[in-house]
Amino acid sequence: MTEQAIEQEIQDKGKTAPRITPDHIDRMIKAEQYHVFDGTQTTVCLLTLQNGFTVTGESACASPENFDAEIGRKIARENAREKIWLLEGYLLKQKLFDRERGYSISLPHDGSPLTSGSVGVDEIDAGLASSNIKRDNSKQLAEKIMILETDGSLTDEQVHALGKEVVELAKGILATCPDPHEEPTV
Repeated sequence: MTEQAIEQEIQDKGKTAPRITPDHIDRMIKAEQYHVFDGTQTTVCLLTLQNGFTVTGESACASPENFDAEIGRKIARENAREKIWLLEGYLLKQKLFDRERGYSISLPHDGSPLTSGSVGVDEIDAGLASSNIKRDNSKQLAEKIMILETDGSLTDEQVHALGKEVVELAKGILATCPDPHEEPTV
């Protein structure tokens, strides 16, 4: 069964809990490189993820007569891509764990900004730490970000609307923070 067939079955059954999708995995890949070692039929694929982390996949062929560079690249890439599932699955589980406990939130890490006015994680964490924003407001922000990060069934319009809500919530938190560039008043 292919990834797409499994994803379709999940959607057909109405499963909406946070999950990693094949499209999400593909969006994590920023660049790819291949190398075939001289005198071998071994191909290595290096995938660079949006955050700069790298994963590798390999392929090898026992009989030199069967070696095909294109097939070797496809197999090596798929083996590298499989490793991203484990990494992203762990990251999602950690985010769910953190959300349950009301811990700090993080913005999407796939390299695409929510909007041109989005803010950084450090700014949000500073805002949460130095403001009197109620915990339920930060949970609301975290929940909206979690939906954006994990719900592969959202339409472009839904993503845009949720992104705007996240930015407005984050701006509200930041508005309560002192300007780090101003001299403190005594």
